[in-house]
Amino acid sequence: MTQTKDRLQALRNLRMSANMHYAKAAEYFQRATRGMSSRHATAIGGTGHCPLSDYTLEYSASKDRGKRASDDANRMLQSFLPQIKSLPQEHQQVLLLFYDRLYSWEDVAKAIGRSRQTCWQLHKEALAALQTPSTDKTGQGGK
Repeated sequence: MTQTKDRLQALRNLRMSANMHYAKAAEYFQRATRGMSSRHATAIGGTGHCPLSDYTLEYSASKDRGKRASDDANRMLQSFLPQIKSLPQEHQQVLLLFYDRLYSWEDVAKAIGRSRQTCWQLHKEALAALQTPSTDKTGQGGK
């Protein structure tokens, strides 16, 4: 169960990383546009200076890191999706909401209309099902 859980946790970490980098990029853009419209901040106009250029390197680096992390997470999710789709609907929801959509356990419980304890049990069952020989692509059968 550890390998599957580790891979799912890596997916969650990539999603969190992407969100963090996109938030940083938004912060740099917000700094550049403080006191002016975003249209004015990105326009050179007659001054020859674009206010956003003060934060260009940080903004673009954060945006690129976010895009890279998001793309990596999408690739990782695509490798898991056939296995996840073979599970019952509630098990799919628990895994996707927690690991891909970054819901907290309380929000997962609200989203599927179950208790948090039930969600944890569904999570445990889903991880065990992903490790069975029929769905375990490593061929190790959960060992």
